[in-house]
Amino acid sequence: MKKHLLKIASLIFVLALVLATFAACSASVGAGGVVDALNVECKEGAKVKNFIYVIGDGMGLEHIAAGAMTSGEACTFGDWKRASVNTDSLTSVKFRATKTTDSAAAGTALATGVLTKNGRIGKDKDGRDTVTILDVAKSKGKATGIVTSDKLSGATPASFSAHAMSRKDTDDIIASQIKSGVDLLCGASSDSYAKKQGSIEQEGYAFCNDFGGRQAVLDAQKAYCLFDMGGNGGSVSLKDASKFAIDFLSKDEDGFVLMIEQAHVDKYSHKNDFDNMVKAMKALNDTIAMILDWIGDRNDTAIIVTADHETGGLSVSKQNNLPNKYDSASGTVYYAWEKKSHSDSDVGAFFFGIDFKVADYSYFNSEFLLKNCDIPKIIKAHI
Repeated sequence: MKKHLLKIASLIFVLALVLATFAACSASVGAGGVVDALNVECKEGAKVKNFIYVIGDGMGLEHIAAGAMTSGEACTFGDWKRASVNTDSLTSVKFRATKTTDSAAAGTALATGVLTKNGRIGKDKDGRDTVTILDVAKSKGKATGIVTSDKLSGATPASFSAHAMSRKDTDDIIASQIKSGVDLLCGASSDSYAKKQGSIEQEGYAFCNDFGGRQAVLDAQKAYCLFDMGGNGGSVSLKDASKFAIDFLSKDEDGFVLMIEQAHVDKYSHKNDFDNMVKAMKALNDTIAMILDWIGDRNDTAIIVTADHETGGLSVSKQNNLPNKYDSASGTVYYAWEKKSHSDSDVGAFFFGIDFKVADYSYFNSEFLLKNCDIPKIIKAHI
């Protein structure tokens, strides 16, 4: 009897969560069946000229702690206003015992405010295209850009710039991406893109596949850049690629919205490769330090740092209470991985340059907990 009651209670909880999810991320459907979850009433904030949206793919709170512990450097965003973020997708809500969100559904939520099924790129559960935060920025006259250490067809950058039924539909993603109107698309070198140079240029993009030649496209209206950023062994750092992006986009007098993704926290965590993961975290920290240097004393630029999900079920400690140890310049760190896949742990969101009440945007009505689909609405309210 007790087991029966527990099962019923569990089903009721899942149903309530699904209903709350739909209520939180409800969207209007515009012309052509395009879903616009960002066209909602929300409390307007003080406007900023530029917004930089930094995503550490797979970056949980323990990854952030590991980066700080091993580098001996304070986390650049550790003292900012913060909240926890629930990362469930519609798939993970439905199959809570067996599935977690993937980067496609999570990226779509972060880009569009729409919760969707795993695997979908910029589409809702019914297969309709969704409006992205970069679309909103473009409608306000701002320049838009994407920088990723992954291939541009990766799930996170694709969710901000393309529409496809599956993250595996690379050709559909590329075809959609080059018609997106995003001013700067910058990712890791990839033959699948290099082969389409002609098509890319036909859409008005200046094409660059050599970081040394980046100055040649700096004055272009739109640029498509493929750099050697493939993980810690790449010759081009995320910091340098991101600085190029800021230089490129800041030509626009109306400002810009830029999404930067460090994809390799996730990639190394899938391999339980602690050494390379903390190096990827340092690269992300260095990138944010560069952004703060660029901002200096200006008050017209905001930053959000967050993650799409946690990968690996990581735990870290300075105490000898975990099975693995890592000797760094700042001392020994102990760690453990729970898995080689995504977990359902909440992640963090960190805010710089905007002052607002988290509860005004949270479907939980909480000052401490957001849903991933709330974050683009916060950005929209401030641009």
